[in-house]
Amino acid sequence: MSPTIEAHGGRYHVIASDVEVLEGEWQPGSLVIFEFPSREDARAWWDSPEYAPLKALRQDTAAYNIVLAPGV
Repeated sequence: MSPTIEAHGGRYHVIASDVEVLEGEWQPGSLVIFEFPSREDARAWWDSPEYAPLKALRQDTAAYNIVLAPGV
């Protein structure tokens, strides 16, 4: 688990490397879903100085689609 996510109250729900698309055009190679207590906590993690170097490394080495969506 990521200490930067946990520090902002987040937790992982799904880590999948074998995603099967049943309908639509999106073809992810893998999928990660994690939850935060609030949208504000998720944004605080995204903008945090602790996550910044990891985000920069990820952005420099691969292409990702990342969304923030309210959960059920």
